[in-house]
Amino acid sequence: EVKSINDAEKLETSEGIMTPLIFGENLCLFHLEIPPNFDIPPHGHSGEDRISYE
Repeated sequence: EVKSINDAEKLETSEGIMTPLIFGENLCLFHLEIPPNFDIPPHGHSGEDRISYE
């Protein structure tokens, strides 16, 4: 089951401001607002970085 989040709280991270759009048990889609001229090297995140919205 996939749910949408209306008026979700934004999360400030070291990479920018993340706004959750939709989520499910194995899916989470965020909008990431990156400040201008901010350089983020390519990288990944493990499953331990999950954020729960239940």
